[in-house]
Amino acid sequence: MSIARWILAIVYALLFTYALVYALEPGSSIELGVLAGSVLTLVLAYAPGVAGYYDPLPASLKQTIFIVMMVFVSVVIFIAGCFGEIDVGILCSLSGALDLLMLLLLGIIGGQGVYLANRHIAAEARKQLK
Repeated sequence: MSIARWILAIVYALLFTYALVYALEPGSSIELGVLAGSVLTLVLAYAPGVAGYYDPLPASLKQTIFIVMMVFVSVVIFIAGCFGEIDVGILCSLSGALDLLMLLLLGIIGGQGVYLANRHIAAEARKQLK
């Protein structure tokens, strides 16, 4: 898959996460991490221009791509917090960097939960359509 498609996926994830932050106003980096991971999973599964290329990849490559993209999204959230764009309690300090690590881990956990639920729901829907 070309670099442009991965950039498109990251842009989708950041825009949806940014919009949801303002709509839902999460109170902590924990909620934001789960939200970002969930959004990224749904973007990779359904976003036009991305899903068709992501779906046929081997599972291990999908996991690696998801983790790398989640690291990137977490760093962007950290930088946005440093510049005051979003306020979820992530400070530009060592403790803020540790919060970033927690955001990353919870985002990966949230993304995997959504992926498993999404896979189950899609399988059930396919059964009913047959």
